[in-house]
Amino acid sequence: MIRAWIAVLVLVLATSAAVAEGPGDWSGKYAFDLLNAPEMEQSLSALVGADALAEAREVVVVGSEMVVDGEWVAGFGCMAHACGDAYGAVAISTRDGRLVMALRRAGEPARLWGELGRALPGAVLQVLAGQ
Repeated sequence: MIRAWIAVLVLVLATSAAVAEGPGDWSGKYAFDLLNAPEMEQSLSALVGADALAEAREVVVVGSEMVVDGEWVAGFGCMAHACGDAYGAVAISTRDGRLVMALRRAGEPARLWGELGRALPGAVLQVLAGQ
């Protein structure tokens, strides 16, 4: 009987770990995690392209936890040992899973990807403002 319960428990844990996260579940995680999540690869690549995604993964390394900001879960991060020189933000909509990303490097204008028809989260606005 105990073996049967253990088998069921292992099956339940394995199944729950394989379920993709919903947009709201990114709250409390890090932008770096979202940028590197296998389940986000296709959406992120479609939004920014392979080169910009690789750059974002290089730049958005050190940061604080993602937080809910209106309809968004947004996070900010910067390059290790170069936070003033390279930083970015990524946000995912809790309404429909849309993504927005911004990157900035010293001496260059900020770059922004995503559907801009609605209010942007504060983390993205900070990158655009050079803060």
